[in-house]
Amino acid sequence: MSKFKFKPKKDCDKNGQTNGLRASRGEYGLTAYRKAAGYAGVKFEDCMVQDLITDLCHLLDREKIDAEEIIEGALYNWREER
Repeated sequence: MSKFKFKPKKDCDKNGQTNGLRASRGEYGLTAYRKAAGYAGVKFEDCMVQDLITDLCHLLDREKIDAEEIIEGALYNWREER
């Protein structure tokens, strides 16, 4: 469980991209992944997010992109946007 409070109306860039909107986009992507991975109709679980991240890392490997660099950048952005 995250130790930080979710702030859905926070708009770091002042461009309408609120954390609520970002979370909704993430949920949309996870919903598509759940269907593709055979999780459709299954209650949301954090392991599904972990599976998606793992599969994305395999995709990055295939495309010869440094997964650790991408994840570190994503974590940096996420921390700044909270």
